[in-house]
Amino acid sequence: MIYASPGRRFVGYFIDLFILGLVIVVLVPFMGISLEDIREWTPPPQLAVVALVISGIYQIGFITWRGQTPGKMALRIKVVDEDSGALPAVTAAAARWVVPAAAQYLPGMLGLGVVAVIYGWLLWDPRRQGVHDKVGRTVVIDMLLPLAPPPDPTGRHDDEELPPLAPPPDPTRRHDDEEPPSPLR
Repeated sequence: MIYASPGRRFVGYFIDLFILGLVIVVLVPFMGISLEDIREWTPPPQLAVVALVISGIYQIGFITWRGQTPGKMALRIKVVDEDSGALPAVTAAAARWVVPAAAQYLPGMLGLGVVAVIYGWLLWDPRRQGVHDKVGRTVVIDMLLPLAPPPDPTGRHDDEELPPLAPPPDPTRRHDDEEPPSPLR
């Protein structure tokens, strides 16, 4: 498996945050919350609960169904079970989601620091797993790069031997059925 780069993973994450933000902004008027409250950073607690529920449905649903959220689809990366390479089970997707989701609700800089460690871990991990990937026993793979080398255009397989090549003709060697060159020519 070829693991997805941290850069592509972070871009996919921000695409998903943007999509989730749009969904929540569309739902805000139906929840009796004014956009002014959100701009003032004084949203009511029900907004945090709704955002948490929508985020959970989005992340767990897409990862279980396709192994990809829309952000991951856009960047051609996919979450798979670290042992089998199959789509993650619901429990694995839920475990993978709950770790950073819970950390976001820790107070102040503590929450920010824990989230940074959870996602930052993949920067030095050999399998590019964040803490949430390790808890869910998943890896994120790159789907742009081929898993196997492309087929040989000649149709030959690597394990087949090539036929022996005929040696090139020796220009100094004269065949017996040839006449020697005439010195008068």
